[in-house]
Amino acid sequence: MLDPVLAQLLADSALQADRLARRHALQPADRDDVFQEIALDGWRRLKGYQSGRGEIEPFLGVVTLNQARKIEMRFRRRYRAREVSLDAPVGDDEVGADLKLADSLSEDDGLQALLGNVVDGHARFELTLDLSRALARLPSEMRRLCACLAHETPGIARRACGLSSTGMYRRIEELRLHFRSFGLDTS
Repeated sequence: MLDPVLAQLLADSALQADRLARRHALQPADRDDVFQEIALDGWRRLKGYQSGRGEIEPFLGVVTLNQARKIEMRFRRRYRAREVSLDAPVGDDEVGADLKLADSLSEDDGLQALLGNVVDGHARFELTLDLSRALARLPSEMRRLCACLAHETPGIARRACGLSSTGMYRRIEELRLHFRSFGLDTS
């Protein structure tokens, strides 16, 4: 018979693995890998459990949820950074079988089109308007930080704006929230 703590860990791990499998349409073998990764992380963290701080079940739930979130972030990064080949065929039908992705992109569209972003002139103009509105509402020190980040590395921008490392991360989070409030995705 299984130890109740181990049974709880396996149940929580299976729950999180099933959630990820549904969300990302994982194959059964990939779902099993996710389950094993979550369960192993939970097993390793069991030695950090302190009974004086609470019950074991919520502890295991938080540990497995955090590991599942890390895995999901990894899936999302992979999806965003998917490889694109200019030699990939554009159409599956007989008509577009010879058409390659490189043939369908103009030089003016550039990298944005290659990565699957909108290259429509109207959408680009609306994005520019939204961005200018968001920038106009920023305080001057935040605008200065944006200007520094546009042309410099974060370390150089941090020093140029006289911020500590923690202050820099706080400002960047404030910028993300500000731009999201104007409908601009920053992820």
